Amino acid sequence: MPELPEVETVRALLAQKLTGKSILSVELFRAKNIVTDPEEFQRVLPKKKILSISRRGKYLLFHLSEDYVILAHLRMEGKFFYKEENAKIGKFDLIVLHLDDGHKLVYQDVRKFGGMGLYKQSSLLQESALSHLGKEPFEWKDEDFYEALQKVKLPIKEAIMDQSRISGIGNIYADESLFAAHIHPRTPADLLTLEEVSSLLENARRIMKEAIALGGSTVHSYQSEEGINGAMQNELLAYDHKNAPCPKCGYPFRKTVVGGRGTTYCPICQKSKARPFFL
Repeated sequence: MPELPEVETVRALLAQKLTGKSILSVELFRAKNIVTDPEEFQRVLPKKKILSISRRGKYLLFHLSEDYVILAHLRMEGKFFYKEENAKIGKFDLIVLHLDDGHKLVYQDVRKFGGMGLYKQSSLLQESALSHLGKEPFEWKDEDFYEALQKVKLPIKEAIMDQSRISGIGNIYADESLFAAHIHPRTPADLLTLEEVSSLLENARRIMKEAIALGGSTVHSYQSEEGINGAMQNELLAYDHKNAPCPKCGYPFRKTVVGGRGTTYCPICQKSKARPFFL
């Protein structure tokens, strides 16, 4: 699933191509991927201009004229493609916005988990999924995040992947951030010290900034846009490195499951507070 750096990469690419363009018409090949009223989505969008594109957590926001906003989430494998108007429609192309510059914006989703919704800017934070979204790593103060975690007994990896608590971190950057901070992924969140929480946030910010600069990761099947391959996957130290030697101590990485997600960690560098004498 694309995480904050991948979505930011998509945002920057789309902003370059779409800002200032107007929507002529909308085709819906799968109305279920519109989370608001599909008929309203198709009726309202024509003649609206794309003013800017922003991001919140893993969400993309297309800011339109007349106070409208399209809120989009890519989920597992959603992708946007900016194509010539005469390009053929593909099997997994679900939503198409026809533009006034001879191009169209195509939303493709093999698994069909992602989607879009249409909202008024003035009520977006109250009526959309953004109402449940937590602060990003860049927005949290160390002390405040530490205090928030004092009430959480979940494993720390599960805690930081909860988008209502801290937004933008998924499986890849959770593994990378915890490894960099020397924190075992199963450590109960409320057992972390302020110093450990500060290290976790500092490393999450650093790693995400690096990932944004490198265009994100294209691990497995995710790709941000046609012809765009992020280079961050070449810099990942822990994620999906089961049995590979830890670059810090040389001991083989191990893989377990935390919160239903595959989790790679070094049992030497990331000692468990709950079971300190076990690897």
